Amino acid sequence: MPHARICNSSGSLGHVSTMISATLTRRAPWSVFVLTRPKRAARMADFAGLAIVLSVVAATIGCDDPSEPLPQPYPPNIGISVDPAPGSTVDPAAAERVVIHFDRPMDPASMRIVRRMSFLLPLSVTDLDGTWNNDRTRVMFELTQYPVQPGASYEAVFSGLRMAGGELYNLGPYRIHFRTRGIPDLLPVNLDSVLESMTFCHDLEPDGSDCTTHSTLRTVFAGRDSIWYRWNDDGGQETGELFRRRPRALEWLGLDTGVGDAWRRVLWSEPLPLCNLPAVRGSRMTAAARTSADGSRLDLWECVVASPESPTHTIRVSGLAVQLAFNDATVLDIGYDLTSPGKPTERHRERWWLYPGVGLVRREIRVQRGDTVSFERRRFAPGLPNETSLHRDWMR
Repeated sequence: MPHARICNSSGSLGHVSTMISATLTRRAPWSVFVLTRPKRAARMADFAGLAIVLSVVAATIGCDDPSEPLPQPYPPNIGISVDPAPGSTVDPAAAERVVIHFDRPMDPASMRIVRRMSFLLPLSVTDLDGTWNNDRTRVMFELTQYPVQPGASYEAVFSGLRMAGGELYNLGPYRIHFRTRGIPDLLPVNLDSVLESMTFCHDLEPDGSDCTTHSTLRTVFAGRDSIWYRWNDDGGQETGELFRRRPRALEWLGLDTGVGDAWRRVLWSEPLPLCNLPAVRGSRMTAAARTSADGSRLDLWECVVASPESPTHTIRVSGLAVQLAFNDATVLDIGYDLTSPGKPTERHRERWWLYPGVGLVRREIRVQRGDTVSFERRRFAPGLPNETSLHRDWMR
């Protein structure tokens, strides 16, 4: 059958329907259809005919019929504009205020229905309810509680916007997102007091996610450009790591390891490079073998900047699940062999997630000792003191 007959203006679907009907009813009705051996070949021929018809239908979906225009999406029932504009990149100072304009009066309470937000937003915002004008068509959020971070992504997804009269925004969740210029501070030395002690979920299995055990990370100032990361697990074990942040590089200086009489401090004679700043995906840092004063030997040091990732942690606010996202965290893949005095060599394979203005928010460690492989994962898990508050007290 020629294409023109299916694509004519009198209604292509009618012709196609007739063709399908004729094909399916040429033989016995479906109600008495039985695939006995003599009939099977005939029925297969019917299926082949139907396949040909359906292929013609597929070929004609794109027919250009001016009498049957393609459906168009509904226009938004609420006009929305944002400053900084969605998808823009701005200086940190230009992001200290986020202003959302609506062309209809809004219900301010609907702004609290949030599906996802970057962790830096609730950390920085003075009041998550914002400041509204009198006619409820403009709301302003001030990001002054915590400095707006350079080289960071800010995001919020509002999933319940509605007008003052109760009508919902008809295009679904509305996302605001922008980036700031500059080099991100991936290992802050002078952290705000609210981040000096952070709770992490501590998983000991690759598929663990129940967060039944925890670790506390305390960041301790260790000089002009250095900090200690002090870990304290639920079981009472304490470990520590010493880092240095140079203007253009991050370095690992050493660690505390062991418990009780087995405790020791390992300090490297030369710092181990983590990454240059800004971190460039695919860049690779290596270091020669070295031995510390306590006799520990390190071999095969390598640190590679992987693709950025945005790990999340889910909290519940007024019964609703909200994803806190550590947007575009810098990911480091680290490998090294460590031999301590009197112990077998440990082969470490680690992955770190570093978030601007916060530092470490996730870490996975695989260690092979002989034929035994251990795993642990630590995930930053900020929580809420109560379900009606969205403040920096999450971390307290």
